[in-house]
Amino acid sequence: MVCANKKCNRIESMFNACLYFKSCHSCYTFYCSRNCRRDDWEIHKETCLYSRVNSVCRHTLKFCRENTGIHKAFSRVAKAGYLSRGRGVLFLGFANPETVDNFLQIGLESLLMSPTYLSLRELDGFKDNLGEYCKDLQQAGNEYDPNECFLLNVSVAVGELVPNRPSPRVPAPTVRKYAKVSLASSSPDKKVLRKDSEMETLILTPPPGTPDIDKEGEEGRKAREVCFVNIQRKLRTRGVFLRHEYPNIYNQLCEFVESNKRFTPTTIYPLDKRTGKQFMCMIMAASEPRTLDWVGTPHLLDDII
Repeated sequence: MVCANKKCNRIESMFNACLYFKSCHSCYTFYCSRNCRRDDWEIHKETCLYSRVNSVCRHTLKFCRENTGIHKAFSRVAKAGYLSRGRGVLFLGFANPETVDNFLQIGLESLLMSPTYLSLRELDGFKDNLGEYCKDLQQAGNEYDPNECFLLNVSVAVGELVPNRPSPRVPAPTVRKYAKVSLASSSPDKKVLRKDSEMETLILTPPPGTPDIDKEGEEGRKAREVCFVNIQRKLRTRGVFLRHEYPNIYNQLCEFVESNKRFTPTTIYPLDKRTGKQFMCMIMAASEPRTLDWVGTPHLLDDII
């Protein structure tokens, strides 16, 4: 067997190669040592699609930890998700590696798909698609400390044009990586005086006094309609029109009203037309009204930790 690093080209018998050769983590390319594998990375990643996308996932997780605004925004979403629905995972998905590049350069405004918090119970519904990875997520979900950190999963769709060489170990349509991320309020600067420039958070749930939205028939539909109208009214006061700016979410809410189709809590980052500033809005149409009364604050984590 020959070392894949062209600067080395070391030749070993199959017996010796099986003992100490190292392979690429994403394909069947072999090197005589870790140093050779590391030295060949810049060349190898040009042909190994899965290595490239795996690297993108790791960079994205690192970026979410280190970018102050994104770290705080995702911490708020994850903490509110945990307090309203229990242990879970915050999912951040990208349609292709190019959209990840946009996110790394521009930030939250570039997101085409809002980050979504799924409880461990809800995660069960995706175990057929996720396979063994779902078990890993659930195990991590049962072990992390929700008062100190949250689980962030980054998923990047690979696309259909997967090259035959080098042969991938797992030719999956999506590459996924997850990591524990400390809550923003646990960082050393959590005592710093609040600044007006911090992103405001708006959490939209059914208004207090709303009847049971899960009821069948006209009573339940009217309760869901009240919730929908309240969400639109709150956003319109800030100059945000769901129907025009977020048509997919608007249609999901329409289905929620008419047929009680489960609405997954969603986060958007619109501009407040009154101030010209971006704010974070969590739409939780199916949550209990009182469950989240106390989190309607732009400094959620500072107040509850």
